[in-house]
Amino acid sequence: MKHLQGILAYIGIGALCHAYFIGERFDFTSAWTIGIMLGWPFYLAALAVGYVGMWVLWVFAIIIVICLLVGIYTHFQEKLERKNR
Repeated sequence: MKHLQGILAYIGIGALCHAYFIGERFDFTSAWTIGIMLGWPFYLAALAVGYVGMWVLWVFAIIIVICLLVGIYTHFQEKLERKNR
């Protein structure tokens, strides 16, 4: 009985993921329906890795922009100091 409950819980979570990501209409001839219902841990893990990866890329982009702005600022400050000597 425990195994049956585990299988039903697994399929139930897959059905919830399907309803959230694809829609409420189940088409059992569709590979997406079967894939989401049976492979939802991989799908959710890929989404989580993708979201974290995008945040990391945004942080790196912001750091690069800040470094470029600081570099440009210091370049012009040094240029002004050399000019005023």
